[in-house]
Amino acid sequence: MQTLKRFIRKHAIKFAYKRVDANPGMEGSANMDNWRCRLRVGERKIAVNFSKGFGHNGRPPSLREVLACLASDSHNVNGSFDNWCDEYGYEPDSRKAARTYRACRKIADKLTFLIGADGLETLLYNVDMNGE
Repeated sequence: MQTLKRFIRKHAIKFAYKRVDANPGMEGSANMDNWRCRLRVGERKIAVNFSKGFGHNGRPPSLREVLACLASDSHNVNGSFDNWCDEYGYEPDSRKAARTYRACRKIADKLTFLIGADGLETLLYNVDMNGE
C-alpha cells in the first residue's frame, strides 16, 4: 500500500485548475465552488469538472482531493451495469442511474488514458487515499 502523495510523485502528475461558474455534470452546482481541472502526465492530458460545497469559500482543490474523487467515481465500473447498481443502491431501470454510470465509466477511461490501466488498478486498490 502506498500513499496518494507517493503515487502522484511516482507518476509525475501535474495539476492546474481554474474557477468556473457551474459544473455541467452536476445539478445545483451554481451554488457551489466549481473548478475545471487539468491533469497531465508527460504529453497525456485530461480535463475534469470538480465541485465543492459553497462552504469552502473559494478554496481551490488539491490534486490529492481531485484524484481521490476521480478514483472513487471510477471504482466498480468495469463490471456490469446491474452489478454497479446493486453496489451503489441504484435501480437498474433508472435513466439517472444509467447517466451516472456512463459518467463514471468516462472518468475511468480518462484516468486509464492518463496513467494507464495498471496505474488505475494501483490507484483504486493499492493507494491509501487518506495517508500522507
